[in-house]
Order: sequence, then structure tokens, then C-alpha cells
Amino acid sequence: MSLIHLKYATWIITVTGKWEETIQTESRTISDLISELDQIHPGFKDIFIPPKIGKLNIRTMIYLTRAGQPTKGVVELQEIIEDNDTLLFY
Repeated sequence: MSLIHLKYATWIITVTGKWEETIQTESRTISDLISELDQIHPGFKDIFIPPKIGKLNIRTMIYLTRAGQPTKGVVELQEIIEDNDTLLFY
């Protein structure tokens, strides 16, 4: 189980109802986490992985910050999530 810090920007807040939250998750990848967040915040997955495309939406962005590493944009749904990661959904 990992503790993940989540931040939401711009119109994503209209789906989540909050700017940020910290969750415990068993999700191991970005794809799994997005599916989990869709259970908490219905419609979340469709924003980042449009059903007709099945890949990350190029009109959105996910930034990953990991201790000791520079922040980077997530481009692969199979990106691994680690304990204490911070993700910004934009």
C-alpha cells in the first residue's frame, strides 16, 4: 500500500471537488490509479483516458514528483507509482 499525494488544477477541480488530497492506494501504475480515482470521482477516467482513444488525452497533463528526482510529465499509462509520490493532474 502506497501513500500518494494528489493535486488537481484548473477544471479538474470541478470533478474532484477539491484542490488536493492524500490517499492510500494499492494501485501500482498511473492507469490503475486513474481507474481507482474514477471510482471516487466519477468521470475522472474519461478526462484523462477518453474511451474512444484508450490512451492519455493530449489535452491534459499529469506531472509526477518523486523525492530526489526532478518533476516529469507522465507519458505512459504503465508508469510505476511509488510510496510518497506527488501527482498533479492538469
